[in-house]
Amino acid sequence: MSEYESITIKEFVPHERDDIEPYLNKLSVINVCWLKQPLFGVVSEIGPSFITLKRKDGRLSKIRRSSILGIEEWEPRPRTDEAVV
Repeated sequence: MSEYESITIKEFVPHERDDIEPYLNKLSVINVCWLKQPLFGVVSEIGPSFITLKRKDGRLSKIRRSSILGIEEWEPRPRTDEAVV
């Protein structure tokens, strides 16, 4: 018996809850592996292999789950009317 045949592989157990579901319909920032800058938008749909991100200008971006490095809820800082020097 070879070394690889003697290794037992544990059965894949699916997650009880979805890690992205708490961000549904919330303004989020998403880091993906194919961009240096993060993506900002509202997570509008969650599918089995993709999520849909609605951008500020109305575009919809489909993002593959396997390319997501990190996601977090984002609250923009309040804007001030004064010019920053």
